[in-house]
This record gives sequence, structure tokens and C-alpha cells, in this order.
Amino acid sequence: MIPGEYWKTKEEVFNDKVQVLPLVYALRSGNREIMKNIWDSAVFNYKKPEESYYKELIEDIFTVRNYPDCAWATQIFNISYLHNGVVMGTGEVDNLKMPVLLLWGEHDVIVKKEYSEETAKEIGENAHVVVIENAAHSVFIDNEQQTLKVMLDFIEK
Repeated sequence: MIPGEYWKTKEEVFNDKVQVLPLVYALRSGNREIMKNIWDSAVFNYKKPEESYYKELIEDIFTVRNYPDCAWATQIFNISYLHNGVVMGTGEVDNLKMPVLLLWGEHDVIVKKEYSEETAKEIGENAHVVVIENAAHSVFIDNEQQTLKVMLDFIEK
């Protein structure tokens, strides 16, 4: 799949040679090295977690039995009023009455900053987007101190 494009059907998800099939292959074959390489390039592209913790994460990943279904679920979950490229939103975003904190790592290659901003706009005045510096997709690993500070400040308000 090309960045900015969407899977249109569940079948497209199951046949995605870039984002899905390598993960499915690694899961089915039990190949932890391939899985680690995938995570290194996408999730931990800025900073790697401590080795023992990383091994735990990789092992946890291998408990997933239905990755393509999970990937499809991320495409069809849409509580906005907008069409997300796959499905029309349900409008349930209006049910969010509590403050919502959206964290985005400034070096994230998985989620574009615009997506966080669009999500915040849909949620409305209760949404707060905070860019975590020196972080990519895994803000807790990349910049634990700033992430914790932002979260604690948010909770205290």
C-alpha cells in the first residue's frame, strides 16, 4: 500500500505485500529476527527499547493469531463524521465529553501529524495534541520523561 492510500477491502489487507504479509510470514514461521527487523524499521526507528524488554515485546507479538483481522479493524474503526477512505464515520465522536490527550512523536513514520490534528479537530475543544520531541511512534520508549510529564500534567488539570 502507498502512504496516504487505504485498503478498500479485507481481502486487500490480507494480500498487502508491504505491511501485512511480512508480519504474517514472521508470525507463522516463528521468525523473531524478521519480526524484530520490521519493528526496528517502523515502530522503533528512533530509539530501541532495552534488550530484555524488547525480547518480551517480540514474544508478546507472537501471541497474536489474527493479525490481518486486527489490521482491517484499524481501517474500519471510524467514530468521526468524515469518510476515512474506507468507511463513513459513525459520528460517535460527539459522545466524547471528557478531555482527550493525543500524543504524537515528532519522528513518527506510521501516523502523520495531520492525522492527530484532524482527530483533535473532530473531537473538539476537549482534545489536546502534544508533540513528543525526540520520539517516533513509540513515545514511551523514545522519550519516557517528556511523555510521563505530559501525561501527569494532563491528568492534574
